[in-house]
Amino acid sequence: MFAYHARQFRKLESSELRPGCPHGVTFQTVIIDTHVYLAYLLRRFERVGGKVHRVVIQHIDQVLAGSFTGSVKPDALIVCAGVGARTLGGVEDKDVYPIRGQTVLLKAPWVNVGLSRQESNGRWTYVMPRRNGNVRV
Repeated sequence: MFAYHARQFRKLESSELRPGCPHGVTFQTVIIDTHVYLAYLLRRFERVGGKVHRVVIQHIDQVLAGSFTGSVKPDALIVCAGVGARTLGGVEDKDVYPIRGQTVLLKAPWVNVGLSRQESNGRWTYVMPRRNGNVRV
């Protein structure tokens, strides 16, 4: 389960909503540039002697047995299987499923708040600003 702390969370009053929007909330939270942050974490990991092995496996036991590292068993294992977690042996998370959607990046430095909207058909639209002035829609 993912948990986060949202500061200044409150439901919007009907007078604050745009036409056709039945409800809304506002809050402050942390947003990170994941590609920058993950690269930083990888550099830190390698700097302290960590090794990365990129291989295709069928079951997590192959890694735990040291099958890809000359029989050297890992001290720690971080599984970042994404959608592959659904079918990876030893993980098999049936709650993971692919979703369909479109992502568009816009140059819009004036956008400094995140927004989301759920339409009556259940579809979501969201806007996530990035610190470099790009906006993910």
